[in-house]
Amino acid sequence: DKESADAQNRDLESRLKVNISKIDSLGNGLQTQGEQIRKHEVHASRMHKGLETLSEQTDLLHADQQALRTAHNDAANKQELHRISLTKTQADLNKANKDIHQASKQVFALKDGMAETS
Repeated sequence: DKESADAQNRDLESRLKVNISKIDSLGNGLQTQGEQIRKHEVHASRMHKGLETLSEQTDLLHADQQALRTAHNDAANKQELHRISLTKTQADLNKANKDIHQASKQVFALKDGMAETS
């Protein structure tokens, strides 16, 4: 009876050691997973900050693009105004040339008329 109790006791101790070993192993695995989770959280936090920075840079680039588009439109409008002004100036110059040519003809006609009367 005592031998049977000793055998049961040894069997329980053996099972207890195996179970403690398994619990320790699970604890170590849990600790490793916890460390990996913390590393992933740090990495995720860095990625989030990187995305925020990228978003800010995208907003700045978009604002720059809008400013460039506005400047381009302003330049195109000014160019059109200059083209219109140049066209008007060319028309005025052509009219002035015609007027000068007509005046020149009248001066020659007047000169010829004065030469005939003298």
